[in-house]
Order: sequence, then C-alpha cells, then structure tokens
Amino acid sequence: MAKFLEEEFNVIRSVIDNGGVYTITIDASDIPVDARTETFPGVAPNLETGFELPPSSIIHDPVVANEILTKIDTWGQIQVLVYKRGGKIFYKKLPDGRYEATIERAKDTA
Repeated sequence: MAKFLEEEFNVIRSVIDNGGVYTITIDASDIPVDARTETFPGVAPNLETGFELPPSSIIHDPVVANEILTKIDTWGQIQVLVYKRGGKIFYKKLPDGRYEATIERAKDTA
C-alpha cells in the first residue's frame, strides 16, 4: 500500500485542486497493473514510455464515488479524485519493477 509523506500528499492534493503536474514513484502492487495487464494492446507497446489506465466512469456518480472513496486505500482515492476533477494519471514501468506515476490536471482558468 502506497504511503505518502504529508508534504507529498499536500502537493498531490494541490494538483488535484488547482491543476499542475506531479510525478511520484510507486510500487507495482499499488496500481491496477499485473502481468496480464502489461500485455494489453494499449499498454504493452507503451509500458516503458507511458500509458494510462483510467477508472470506470462510475466514479462520476457522486453517491457511488463517495462509497468507493470510503473503501479504498490512499492511492485509490487519489486516482478517483484526479479523474473526477478531469485530470489523468500516466504510468511508466521502471527497470526496478516499480512505476512512475505522473498526475496531470489542467490549471484552472479564471
């Protein structure tokens, strides 16, 4: 399970709330990728250059999203919040088997 220092979590929260880009390294066990997923046509050729695994659109239902958020770990919550706010997360497999996760959300205008 991914553990975040308070300052790192605050930066991630700022990207979710205000937009921006932040990259972290996480263990493979913290993301929805396994050996089978790595062979998917949209993932395999981009495994080491970057790919996206967006969550189900069900996260946009407020009642369902709130229920999901109470039952998942911190990284899962981050994924839901990023995508609910229109952001994206791109993963890249590193040589040591971990993944680089880049959280991106357009900055708010106005």
